[in-house]
Amino acid sequence: MWLKRFGSVCLLVTLMGLATGGCVLSVIPDNGTGGTTTPPTTITIQIRNQTGRTLDPQVYVGKPGETQDTLFTTAANKQTGFGVGKLGVMVPGDEAVLTFKCDQLGFFGTAGGIFGDDLRTPLGTGQKYVFQQDQNVICGSIIVFTFTTNGSQLITSYGVSPTGG
Repeated sequence: MWLKRFGSVCLLVTLMGLATGGCVLSVIPDNGTGGTTTPPTTITIQIRNQTGRTLDPQVYVGKPGETQDTLFTTAANKQTGFGVGKLGVMVPGDEAVLTFKCDQLGFFGTAGGIFGDDLRTPLGTGQKYVFQQDQNVICGSIIVFTFTTNGSQLITSYGVSPTGG
């Protein structure tokens, strides 16, 4: 017991000495193996279809240098490598994860999404959201687009976690 109390006093005296002596104490992140943590290199987009119907989330990803104006008008920017048949169409309850290298991203987002039993005549369109790398998201972020409904209204919501991978 006296050893525990002695250790606490020594720690307190050391910390007080550092605080009053003007010393700078640097803490270097440790990745659990004794090395420093490498900075993240990707941004992840998660898509969740909670509509109860077929969904095209209309996710677009532009390259650096492209403008926000061309994001949704350039066919090559539409992401289709997920969902049914890798066509970018999701069944009810489906989830998808898309990961991009930070240096390959400019503007990205959703045109709002469409849903219904027949996407050629959708029941509704959701809200458009646009993000820009290094402006409102940073490398390592995870962006989650969740699609829900209220009757025939498609509700597009998002969340951003700045500490992904």
